[in-house]
Amino acid sequence: PLKIGDSCIIRFSQMQIDPENCDDVFAQVLDFVAGTQPRRLVINMRKVDFLHSIAIGRLLQTQHAVQRYGGELVFCSLESQARETLAITTIDRFFDIRDSERAALTVA
Repeated sequence: PLKIGDSCIIRFSQMQIDPENCDDVFAQVLDFVAGTQPRRLVINMRKVDFLHSIAIGRLLQTQHAVQRYGGELVFCSLESQARETLAITTIDRFFDIRDSERAALTVA
């Protein structure tokens, strides 16, 4: 993770977040959140082109973990298929999604 002021950026490197890697990916994210409690956590999903339904549940779990201590979670740089998956499931309305890391870091 990259720390910028009181914000942190996590850049997902997996092309797919599926049942095979989902638990490992999000265990690392949740451990990081618990240990650092950044005011703003930005998750850059530029390289993710597939989100399994299990991953969507983990995204919500991450959001709740961040909100528990008063932080905010912002997603950015979603590929069109991942963005469409969130839109189809209407989960996108629960997330703050920005086009770029810069936009995610400057959310008021």
